[in-house]
Amino acid sequence: MRITEHAPERLVLREGTAFISTLLVLAGLIPGEVAASTHQGGPLIATGVFILLGLFFFRIDRVGFDRVRRTVLIDHWSILRKRTIRVAFDDIEDVIIERGPSPSGAARPSTRLVLATRTGAQPLSSVYSASSRFHAPVCRAILDFLNKHVPAASAFDWSPLASREPRSLNNERLTRGEG
Repeated sequence: MRITEHAPERLVLREGTAFISTLLVLAGLIPGEVAASTHQGGPLIATGVFILLGLFFFRIDRVGFDRVRRTVLIDHWSILRKRTIRVAFDDIEDVIIERGPSPSGAARPSTRLVLATRTGAQPLSSVYSASSRFHAPVCRAILDFLNKHVPAASAFDWSPLASREPRSLNNERLTRGEG
């Protein structure tokens, strides 16, 4: 997730694969153009595959923190559905960096940001990301925006994450540098 807007009254985070999906659809147009110019149907299969892959991988996550309304609006868009979740600031107990499944031998674990609420966990993104080094600054920005205790930058120690077996949110909370 990356911060796209950070104002005193709003914090907006975004993550998505729209760029990759657009490239796949555009790559599918090349065999489509060949099929149209040569009047052959074979390249149309490649066009269809590229376009289906582009649509399959399309995903955008947007999280908006509104200090005036004291709510968080979490939007998950994919080609098949749009899901919106609204969480009140008072229901948020913590911001968690959740570790997910990683391929064996991965240098960094796959992680995602999760809001721990009174009713359960609310993931801020649809999928886990291998770019976990960006999650600590975003986690600090969220905690700061929510007026929660913000640790020093050195409090986020990634070395325990690299040495542990994959765990789920239910048995490990990785927040504020606590393991």
